[in-house]
Amino acid sequence: MELIDSHCHLDFAEFDEDRDTLIDSLLTRGVSSVIVPAVKPGNWQTVLDLTAKHDNLYPALGIHPCFLEGSKRHDVDDLAALIEQNPQVIAVGECGLDFTLDNVDEQRYYFTAQIKLAQQFKLPLIIHHRKCHDIILAFLRKFKPQQGGVIHAFSGSYQQAQQYIDLGFKLGIGGTITYSRAGKTREVVCKVPLESLILETDAPDMPIYGRQGERNSPAYLGEVFTVLTLLRDEPAVEIEKQLLANTRSLFSLG
Repeated sequence: MELIDSHCHLDFAEFDEDRDTLIDSLLTRGVSSVIVPAVKPGNWQTVLDLTAKHDNLYPALGIHPCFLEGSKRHDVDDLAALIEQNPQVIAVGECGLDFTLDNVDEQRYYFTAQIKLAQQFKLPLIIHHRKCHDIILAFLRKFKPQQGGVIHAFSGSYQQAQQYIDLGFKLGIGGTITYSRAGKTREVVCKVPLESLILETDAPDMPIYGRQGERNSPAYLGEVFTVLTLLRDEPAVEIEKQLLANTRSLFSLG
């Protein structure tokens, strides 16, 4: 089995005690590569340093809407300079909108700026969303990012999923589908084209069913894959092959 975890925060403190051991063990768990998205200026260099140490890790750099406290407008210029200096960066993000927070105007500014950076550097976007699918869709229709991207931890309706897919975006599928109560998301995952899906863990967050209260891990990606194979009609080997192709194509991985 070969899977790619398209979204895992391996730089977070929750992995400090066993990070290198975990990373070295992933191949034995069927996980060949991991994409590590940075969330704020304070961890951009940390992510770059971590991914430079391990051939199976890839960096993405962004400004997350939940980490805007203390951000300055010049952070966008600093982000652009860092991406230009580091061609190993494979995506802009994690970025996006979170309408459970009050700083909506600031979020819009940084999201717009990062969409433009993705266009400038011809990179895909890794997009966070919360209670704002229609707003994000409006942004994507307005700016039309040519490299597309992924809607991280997708949990919208089938109609919203189709709109994202029509705009050239993949849907990031993780631990949510391992819960039987997540009926809407599981139904969407059953119905959309297999070509529109990529796998993720969002570790250390988004725990998998049966592991509630534990630190999530990229080592558990195979459990998400197993549930996906139960939800889909295609043979498991076909699903594995297509997921791999989807992720490699989106992020231009070799």
